[in-house]
Amino acid sequence: MSLQDIRSISLAGDAIELLSQVDTALTKLNARRPFDRTTEEKIRTTFLPDRITATLNIEGIHVTRRQTLAVMDAMAIQSSFGKDETEIKNILVADEFAYQSALAHEPLTPHFIRSIHQHVLSQLIEAPGSYRHGDVKITGADFTPPSHVDVPILVDQLAAGFGASDFVHPILQAAWVHNQFTYIHPFLDGNGRTARLLQDFCLVRRGLYPIGVASHRRDDYYAALQAADGGEWDDLVELLALAQLDLVGRIDALTQEPERRRSWVAKLAQVAAQQKAGAVHKQYLVWRDRMNRVETSFLTAAHELDAASDDIGVTTRVYDPIDLEKWKRISQYGSADKTWAFSLLFFSGSVPFYKVIAYFRRHKVVGSDQLASAEGAVELAITGQVARSSEKSDFGNFSDPDIGLRSVLYVDDALVAYEQIAATGLVQPRECASPDEIVQKLFEDVFLKKAGISG
Repeated sequence: MSLQDIRSISLAGDAIELLSQVDTALTKLNARRPFDRTTEEKIRTTFLPDRITATLNIEGIHVTRRQTLAVMDAMAIQSSFGKDETEIKNILVADEFAYQSALAHEPLTPHFIRSIHQHVLSQLIEAPGSYRHGDVKITGADFTPPSHVDVPILVDQLAAGFGASDFVHPILQAAWVHNQFTYIHPFLDGNGRTARLLQDFCLVRRGLYPIGVASHRRDDYYAALQAADGGEWDDLVELLALAQLDLVGRIDALTQEPERRRSWVAKLAQVAAQQKAGAVHKQYLVWRDRMNRVETSFLTAAHELDAASDDIGVTTRVYDPIDLEKWKRISQYGSADKTWAFSLLFFSGSVPFYKVIAYFRRHKVVGSDQLASAEGAVELAITGQVARSSEKSDFGNFSDPDIGLRSVLYVDDALVAYEQIAATGLVQPRECASPDEIVQKLFEDVFLKKAGISG
């Protein structure tokens, strides 16, 4: 029995093009290096909590970003944790071990693999880091892992194959190590978490960034691993390449935010002064900037609440902004596909109790609305439901009497919140001084009226 030879892997054009795009993006980012120590630390820590939370969520270990942040804060002063916190702590320790080993350009050896696993399952099982002593079957998988007798030989082959594979693209190398490790399945538990850490070790060792696997890509991820088991590697390579491209873009934005903002503002001013024909485009850019401020207020409040409280929290998910053409379709026809802006999942303790979804639609003037200039404007609408409800949100007819906010938009230069008045059931506009005022009111409604927590 032997592993797939990495030299036999042939990728299709789409996968090859994505790898080329990764190289181009990294070259542009690296041309701006070196970054100062503060920026490097910010790059390292900004995306870490989501990656740690995701790798546990994929395995059905239901921890939140808030819990991960709390463990990160407590690790230096606390020696014992509950089971979920121990799971988080172990992945944080294993991630740091793999990261530092990669920076030191350490080889991938059987001992290193067992050390990763030992960190992952420390204090959770007996003898972490020990190969399985029996044969196993994986529920839902189309293959049976090799006999436990073959595990040491196959792990040796994996290490040797990695050592001779620096000639291939780092993402292909990481995909190969990830898949072949999961195929071997050398441990009774913790193989998925260990595989994703080995993947990131491969990437960092070759100058890329650790990406993990996003939990919302779980089904695509398992399907890609299954395809690679059968010799079809494109899906797995594309999944990792897209994640790397997305992360490089976010790092680029993180390190260039002030410069980009100045450039964007200057460009907007130039467009406004010189291109009268671009009036619609100008309106869209102004609208997008304003809605970005509103969205940022919601997300910042959520993240700060997570950091400030051990008892309550809000996790977030952000979607791609709508482009000019979709904005025009909404304004003209009332709605369009895929207009979600972000979602907020509210927790009390570790239990989610309410979910809010923000999306874009055309504003409809109601009977109590005297702001005629709001007609046709694209607004940020709000809908909600009890967390983990089997019912889908009724986007067009959200009527929860406990939650007042229905939508947000700018009318001329005024920020207006449309709120349902509990006593009458009517929706009325209210001019607001800032987005934070709107965010505070919504958060207070949710925590007070849905969880009984008053500010």
